Amino acid sequence: MTHRNLNTRRSVHGAFTLIELLVVISIISILISLLLPAVQNARQAGQRTRCINNMHQLGVALELHFTRSLRYPTSGLGIDADGNDEFETHSTFTHLLPFLDAGPVYDQMDLRYPYNDSANASGNPLASRNVIPIFLCPSNPLRKPTGQDALRYGYTDYAPIAVVDIDSAGTAGSPVRNATLPNATHGALKVAGTTSASYRDGTSNTIVMMEAGGRGEQYHMAKFDDPVGNDLLPAGSAVRNPWRWAEPASAITVSGPPGARFGDRVRILNNTSAQPGGPPSCAWTVPNCGPNDEPFSFHEGGVNTLFMDAHVSFLPGSIDPIVMRRLLTPLENIPIADINGNPFSDY
Repeated sequence: MTHRNLNTRRSVHGAFTLIELLVVISIISILISLLLPAVQNARQAGQRTRCINNMHQLGVALELHFTRSLRYPTSGLGIDADGNDEFETHSTFTHLLPFLDAGPVYDQMDLRYPYNDSANASGNPLASRNVIPIFLCPSNPLRKPTGQDALRYGYTDYAPIAVVDIDSAGTAGSPVRNATLPNATHGALKVAGTTSASYRDGTSNTIVMMEAGGRGEQYHMAKFDDPVGNDLLPAGSAVRNPWRWAEPASAITVSGPPGARFGDRVRILNNTSAQPGGPPSCAWTVPNCGPNDEPFSFHEGGVNTLFMDAHVSFLPGSIDPIVMRRLLTPLENIPIADINGNPFSDY
């Protein structure tokens, strides 16, 4: 009898009660909830580092292009002497291919014809469907993981700075954008290329390329007519698809969001990022809203930015519009500060 009682006690103490099991589950849940943000932060940090490395390699490729030809490549998109939009046949990215271990892709293209002109250059669309990993930032949730759009053309998550039309005066209450000449001016790159004499402000103080994640099929911006009209999205479209690396309009004009005025809390970088797709007043299908024709990233707080000397900086979304203009323009020869004299280092 005593022996049976002893076994019963051992059986009871050798198993978990329901309460003990619930306590263990609760502790595990708490540990997981504490661990997940750390894992997510580590992942985001890794993606941002890869994005920075990609941009640095693009900067090195720009230098190699200059070393070979004594000119930096075209911006693809620009403005002429009358302030009208003008285009090269090919993009900055196309001209950088030989310096990014993508020479075979470049050699497949006939640069006399646009990337989507299959009638005159059958190799151009085939080459432009290649995914070039350096052109992609891993922190872009809106782009397909394949790096290709629905017609299999390769994406880019970066954009050369072609034109800047942030008003140079910065008068409180006046519009941030002033697209009239001579206020509107080319960025670090321009159509037909540039020489070293184009950088009076110094290469370390001149932005050449910024993140432009989020452009694509989901939030299509109808802005520039396509010269070929072939292989465009959405179906039946006749406008350029700027998210494609081979498209000259992959370059951007930095203007700030529509209707923005100096003195307001203007976000030149990542404008309307708080609401995916943008608010009704600035939907991402509208030029200069969200990722369309403006610098944009999915990193918290700002945008990775490539300077002409190949260094990469993370610019905060709070940066002042005038500071931004002076970093984007290569020939103003004005200290990088806002209207109140606060230097770039304060942002």
